[in-house]
Amino acid sequence: MKVTRKTLLTFALTIVILAFGINWFLNYGDWQNTRRLALSLAPQYLALLVMVAIINVLLYPLPFKITTKALSYLRAFVIRQSAFVIANTLPAGGSIGVAVIYVFMRSFGISPVSSTATISINSVFNVMMTLGMPMLSLVLLAVAGEEPGRLFVPAVIASVLLIVLISGFILILRSEFFGAKIENLFAWFMKLFRSSRRISFTKFRESTFEILKEKWPLVLSAHLGIQFSMFSTLPIVLFALDQEIGFFEILVSFAFARLVTLVPLTPGGIGTTDGLLLALLISFGAALPAATASVLIWRSIYYLPQVLLGLVSVIYWQVKINK
Repeated sequence: MKVTRKTLLTFALTIVILAFGINWFLNYGDWQNTRRLALSLAPQYLALLVMVAIINVLLYPLPFKITTKALSYLRAFVIRQSAFVIANTLPAGGSIGVAVIYVFMRSFGISPVSSTATISINSVFNVMMTLGMPMLSLVLLAVAGEEPGRLFVPAVIASVLLIVLISGFILILRSEFFGAKIENLFAWFMKLFRSSRRISFTKFRESTFEILKEKWPLVLSAHLGIQFSMFSTLPIVLFALDQEIGFFEILVSFAFARLVTLVPLTPGGIGTTDGLLLALLISFGAALPAATASVLIWRSIYYLPQVLLGLVSVIYWQVKINK
């Protein structure tokens, strides 16, 4: 791969942003206070947090297992956790993580078409969840009798992007003509940047239509389960600390903070997502110490187990392949 000045600049910028993110996470996160508050939680809340951490880990491989017929749960687990540790710890890890998923799937005997279909379907559904959660959370907040306030406009923008994404996705899947047109438009656009890269939307349609026709409810349920499992740490901690903030206000804070991950300035959104989440929780009435503790506990429960299991999964794969 040719290393250009632009590539080096992007890499350097990512390193700087990541350094600030880790600095915030470790130094400005008030870990001493978080540890004190975490140890003060009643045993039933601590048990719930352990349960959430386990559910997070168990749910994460499910979308790949559902969309890949020949893939066992164990292999889906190894693939997802390995990609997680790379995508959430390395600069530009998201792109590397996708490549790792493809390599791992091929090493497990999954065909190129099936591998591409699984990666594409779950990437689209992941973005759909991220764009759809803000409006869903605001609707639930309004039903509960609360005003959406200034968050209504960004929720509408996210919803419009979601509608465009879903509409384009459906058109590509249902219309061979539309898929070919999009493929040609993409090729023309890439030529403007003097790139010969092409993407086959027609091939994408053929490899994904049958899977989604039969399994889209399961895929949607799995992705929703992952989102709400990831979210559930926050209300458990905040309610355990007797904070005057509603369930749907916490959900709104989580949903809007997750939008930052669509522009991955740092791996896993470390620092950026956490900072916005903290600010939103405080704006809804959570006290600073409790809000900080909830964000850091949320990050620890969602992030650390999967990073550690990801490292184990990479080693397991390496040993398994070299046998």
